[in-house]
Amino acid sequence: STTKDVQRILGTPVDGKVRAQPRANKKHNPGLVQGWQWSLAKRPSGSLMIKALQRKLKAGGFYKGAIDGWFGPATIAALQKALGTHVDGKVSKESTMVKRLQKNLNAGKLY
Repeated sequence: STTKDVQRILGTPVDGKVRAQPRANKKHNPGLVQGWQWSLAKRPSGSLMIKALQRKLKAGGFYKGAIDGWFGPATIAALQKALGTHVDGKVSKESTMVKRLQKNLNAGKLY
């Protein structure tokens, strides 16, 4: 439901899935569990939702990377910074970033 809420706020298709993510990102982010589709492709196409998130973070001055649709360390760190949580570019199992994101989504905002 967190992914669907983010998709709604960002105006992307709402299906609860984050598509075309590099498989290498999975092992570093144990807190990313349901709805993530990991790709073996060398350069997966990326997710529309993550591209929209990257554009929003870039517009807010939090993200300086490419709009590639990958939820990698730079995007994670930018979201952590925007949410005011510990910045390490990783999503742990007990992620304060995810908890803050869920709290904000319940209030109808992203960050």
